[in-house]
Amino acid sequence: MKKHTSTKKDIAQQFMLGRSCGQCTFGEYAGELGLDLDETDRIAACFAGGMLMGQTCGAVTGGLMTIGLAFEDVDEAHEKAQEFTKKFAERHGSCLCEKLLGCNVGIPGEKEKAIAEGKLVGLCPGFVVSAMELLDDILKDVDGV
Repeated sequence: MKKHTSTKKDIAQQFMLGRSCGQCTFGEYAGELGLDLDETDRIAACFAGGMLMGQTCGAVTGGLMTIGLAFEDVDEAHEKAQEFTKKFAERHGSCLCEKLLGCNVGIPGEKEKAIAEGKLVGLCPGFVVSAMELLDDILKDVDGV
């Protein structure tokens, strides 16, 4: 599978257009996995902001969706998913959106505050690119579906 090509700047621009961390991560691999960008964006729509409640980071859930689609064997997918989440947490200290951003964007007013403070455009694109780097390594021997 091809390596990601999006940069932090590209992801920040996508955020400004209304796409989320999960959509950007999952969408990066859409074509090679047999889906188009509209499909992956709809699938990942409710995973932003830690599933809209500050839980698992959307970049991580987008990565998990990618792994689930890339590996036909469920046991192998689970093994790769555990590897991915472990490495992401080691790199960033957590897989939880609330811990990564220092606020829970699922609480009314917190998302607006995070936007005003520049956290979403300032931090989240880095998490997305990091997830893609980890995915590139995990998916390097996988052929597109």
